[in-house]
Amino acid sequence: MAVIAQTITDRYAAYNGDCIEVMTGLPDKSVHFSIYSPPFAHAGGGLYVYSSSDRDLSNSPSYERFFDHYGYVVEQIARLTLPGRLTAVHCTDVIASNTGMDHLIDFPGDIIRLHEKHGFRLVARHTIWKEPLWVRN
Repeated sequence: MAVIAQTITDRYAAYNGDCIEVMTGLPDKSVHFSIYSPPFAHAGGGLYVYSSSDRDLSNSPSYERFFDHYGYVVEQIARLTLPGRLTAVHCTDVIASNTGMDHLIDFPGDIIRLHEKHGFRLVARHTIWKEPLWVRN
């Protein structure tokens, strides 16, 4: 496992590292609850870029390729999650482009559908409204 840092207690474990490398080293059905925030995809390419690595989800060349890449993450989360347990994903609608003809993409809905493809079922969806111009700037 390529773990940069970790904290393991009798109540939880937290890992800092490449998620695929870390998750592939963990045993099946060993996670009761996971919570994370994927890079927010952008229809025109990576809006939120975190590194220059090709392995980084934020460097996917298109929205569709992001979801191809992200599918590996969700597949591992599904493998690790005990039946009947939960995963929570922090995400938001994303702006399609910066062309002045902007519209929103239902990024959370696409994430939900990807999780359902891997056996998860939606329990709840909560929205915290933020002023769009402030978020964009």
